[in-house]
Amino acid sequence: MYTLVNALARTRGRTGRWSETDLSAMDVFKLWTDYSRIFLILSSPLYPNPIALDLNEVRSRITRVRPGTTLTQWLAGLGNESLPTTTDVPVISPKFAQYRDAVAAGYLIEPTHRSAAHGNDYLVSDAVDLKLSKAGVNTKTFFDNCLVEVNGLLHRTDYDSEGVYVIDGAKSGRVANDNHVGIINFQPLGGVSIVPITEAMITPGGTEPDLYINTILSPGIDLSTKTVMLSFMGYLLPFGKALKRIGDGSFSIDLRNQIVMDWYFEARKLIDLTPVTNHLTFKNGGYDQVALEEFNTDDVVKAMLLLPQTFLVVINNDDIYVDREQLEISKTPDRYFTMTRPLWPVIVNKGRMFGYWATLEGDTYVLAGTNNRRPEYNFETTHWGLDVSVDPTQDRHNPDRYSKAYFLKIGSDL
Repeated sequence: MYTLVNALARTRGRTGRWSETDLSAMDVFKLWTDYSRIFLILSSPLYPNPIALDLNEVRSRITRVRPGTTLTQWLAGLGNESLPTTTDVPVISPKFAQYRDAVAAGYLIEPTHRSAAHGNDYLVSDAVDLKLSKAGVNTKTFFDNCLVEVNGLLHRTDYDSEGVYVIDGAKSGRVANDNHVGIINFQPLGGVSIVPITEAMITPGGTEPDLYINTILSPGIDLSTKTVMLSFMGYLLPFGKALKRIGDGSFSIDLRNQIVMDWYFEARKLIDLTPVTNHLTFKNGGYDQVALEEFNTDDVVKAMLLLPQTFLVVINNDDIYVDREQLEISKTPDRYFTMTRPLWPVIVNKGRMFGYWATLEGDTYVLAGTNNRRPEYNFETTHWGLDVSVDPTQDRHNPDRYSKAYFLKIGSDL
């Protein structure tokens, strides 16, 4: 016979958090209306200490009872029936992915060519990657737990015994004429891995096969026990309509509700988009005048998906939530204020990470970085999706403004 001690429940939604809650008088048919997952903490004469039950494992048994039955009544009605309990009782202990500036964290950053043989000379222009190294840091541990952003956009990484390599990191630095590198550490959440997107993974889906409307990604590996996010051109898309799980190892991407055009105009100044612009027409001395009939084609979407900055972010934890905490905007450029100790990545503009150094002044942290201007594009004031072409001209009276910013909290409570 089991007696309910208390319950741990996670509310629904991407910001859902775990908390202790009293469910003893709740109708068992309403449990999954408010909560996505529930652990019951039980006592039993057979065990000296409390035990735990994951209700998802007995959901089919619970729903066989009469409507209106409370959780306490259901447990009492079990009599001597056994439940798949465990002595491993979960404890709420919030953990987060944490951010550090690479230089502030003590890393040496060097442009390099990761494929060049050790000791061989190569042209500076061939040093397209970045090498991160630090005494005492195990490079495999770094690779298995960290993501790296260059000037606000995520890049794929690789490693050997000498260091961690940021693929095309140096090339991006030359495009942006800036060299900021930041590290997001997922070790508290169980680690993270990168799944590069290959052409073989990409197929159109839906009744009207069109990659812009519905791209099916099939990595060919079982990710059912992982949390999967998407880095698209370096912009991290935690959850939402961009990436949906449609099977244990397959996902769909819908770009119609994403601000792809904004990302394109910003990313052109930060990373090498030559694979994308190869499919666009050169107009007026550049690729800023974008014909929509070209931009929405399968060739362009596929080129974006095959960039070194586009990949699946796989967190080794299936109980992840994403939350935001707004920061106070300073009246001076590239500064934000917060009373909270800064531990998380900061997001500005349309999803770009804001690399920062934090300084405590009195009881307020000042976050200092670069480039927090948000452009005010003229096309955003129109139904531009119905136009023939789009360009990045800005409002002549207020061409840009200081971007709002928030901490991106990717965390787990258990």
